Amino acid sequence: MNSQLSFGLFDSKKHLMVASDDIAIGHKIEFEFLKEGLDKNELSIYLTHGDVKQVEKEMLVFGINVSHYKKKELLKILNIGNPAEDSLDFLDSIQTSLQKILPNPEISFRIVGRLIPDVGTETAMAIQVKFEKIFHNSIFDKLNGSILCTYDLSQIQANNEWMRWLTELQENHHAYLIYKNGKSNLTVNA
Repeated sequence: MNSQLSFGLFDSKKHLMVASDDIAIGHKIEFEFLKEGLDKNELSIYLTHGDVKQVEKEMLVFGINVSHYKKKELLKILNIGNPAEDSLDFLDSIQTSLQKILPNPEISFRIVGRLIPDVGTETAMAIQVKFEKIFHNSIFDKLNGSILCTYDLSQIQANNEWMRWLTELQENHHAYLIYKNGKSNLTVNA
């Protein structure tokens, strides 16, 4: 894989973000990130709001031996609900979602995905940004792994305040990769 599209330079735990205008490139980045973790025997979890079987097919095409890693209990592909629809308060909702996804936070892991399925509205984006802020500033340091939050640029850009939202997302990650119009830009926050 082209190193300009990879987070492979990060060996320690990081809260990362990718925003792409090309779904195929976005999946390549996600799957490469997970494959690097699987190769290191890290628990690798892919969060989806869609069809798990479709994700498995895409991973197979990418070259991830899904059945092998699932048997070793290193790969989980989870269809998750929308925590914004949960009756718990905001922080409890994040904690509950994390406990379901990662029952043992001490184990080394990688997670790909995000909690809110569609951030194409101002309200959904505001909720997702709030999740990112709380997670990055209050929860992430207690975990033993890396998380790659994934965004479709067209959903972000559907919002009136999309530049502000994108900036806030960037500020609440250790590093982010923006892939737009065939070009990528990896930025590491100091």
